[in-house]
Amino acid sequence: MRLRSLLTTRQARAIELADILDQRASLDQQIAMVQASANELAEDAAWAADQADEIMCPTCGVVHANDFRNRFAILADREECFEFLNGAQQKRRHLADKVGELQLMIRETDSTIAGMQRVLEEKRGELTLEDVIEARGRAAAYEVFQEQIKELEHSIGEKAGEISDAEGEIEKLKDPARRDMIESYYAKLMGTYMRNLNVQEADNDAVTKIAGNVVETGSEQPRLLLSYVLALADTIQKYTTAFSAPLVIDSPVQQEQDMSNAPAIIRQVISKRPNGGQTIIGTISLHGNNPLDADVITFTENRSVLRASEYDATFRKLEPMLLVM
Repeated sequence: MRLRSLLTTRQARAIELADILDQRASLDQQIAMVQASANELAEDAAWAADQADEIMCPTCGVVHANDFRNRFAILADREECFEFLNGAQQKRRHLADKVGELQLMIRETDSTIAGMQRVLEEKRGELTLEDVIEARGRAAAYEVFQEQIKELEHSIGEKAGEISDAEGEIEKLKDPARRDMIESYYAKLMGTYMRNLNVQEADNDAVTKIAGNVVETGSEQPRLLLSYVLALADTIQKYTTAFSAPLVIDSPVQQEQDMSNAPAIIRQVISKRPNGGQTIIGTISLHGNNPLDADVITFTENRSVLRASEYDATFRKLEPMLLVM
């Protein structure tokens, strides 16, 4: 009975050791990924330091400030990587200590078993105690491996089913008729918004394609970009089956719009919300527009848009969702 108990204990410790080694391998992968990200951020910071004070986006044409605040944000992200690496290294050292402890306990158990074997080993017919222990050890290991194989096969079956379902959905999305219908819907919206916002100089063939390159400059650029955002958001919300978040537009009136175009920009945003979705606008003026079915909130406290008095009630609504994330 004593020998059987020792074998059971050793098997349990071997399983625990294998699990910890798996944890350490996973942690090593995470450390490598975060270290690579930190290196890339260092390269980004070095590149930004050599650029001009303004950098134009090659895709949308928007000019971004290459100032100290933005470059410092890159360094802050890199610092977060180092914080993660520090914590991960501490956890890795803890796992290494645990591995050493388990290995020591396994060696001590093996030593005890070997001592008992030397005392008890004797011939019983043609079978020795060593043969019995070896056979029982193989049987126990076989049972462990078989259980792991069953779990892996079950998991592989589930993943294969998910892959098959995803491939079926992807094939539906590749339907040419559906693609043409979506592109036609988007092009019609884009044309309507461009007319409403007095966009006259844009390349109509280019911008009415969903993957169009919006590269106009001057006062027409904000109006053209707004047309693109509204048409794209409307198209996405109409044809997607996923959850759609509110559309947030900050300062839509830019680059000194004249007295006719500025009101038209605000009017377009509040009059045509993508498929009935919620739209949030941040602007210093409504330019004479008076939305009847919307809340107009005027902020009076500098650098603050939240009310402390509503924090508790709002947090109680969000807390159940935060707990499952």
